[in-house]
Amino acid sequence: MMYLAIDWGEKRIGLAVGAIFPQGAGVVDGEQSFEKIVEEIKAVITENEVEKIILGLPILPSGDEGVLAPQIRQFGKDLEKLCGLEVIYEPEEYTSIEAKGQFVSHSKLPDRKSGKLDEMAAILILEQFLDHIKDQSNF
Repeated sequence: MMYLAIDWGEKRIGLAVGAIFPQGAGVVDGEQSFEKIVEEIKAVITENEVEKIILGLPILPSGDEGVLAPQIRQFGKDLEKLCGLEVIYEPEEYTSIEAKGQFVSHSKLPDRKSGKLDEMAAILILEQFLDHIKDQSNF
């Protein structure tokens, strides 16, 4: 099954696809119209034959949902309706910070505006989700 992971942000939306090994699928400008955002996401879905969407949901160390969670949940509901695919929320803590760490350990940090950090955060969300699936199937 092919998945699309989304790291939602008000400015940039990172995308990753994969069934076993996640790979970056680009970045969508989060400041454009919702219709344009959905159009770009649908293109990735079609191109990669995606069957489910994994949407990162920020979780605080306390276990509570982050301040952007209501917006992200609404985005997920709208995507589900418009794309016709199930949206699964993947709890995430600090994926953007982890993404920065990935770049720092391998090279210099990319320009924030390039979207590479957002794309890497989406890859990390999908890796985490796939690890959970794999762990559950081992029982």
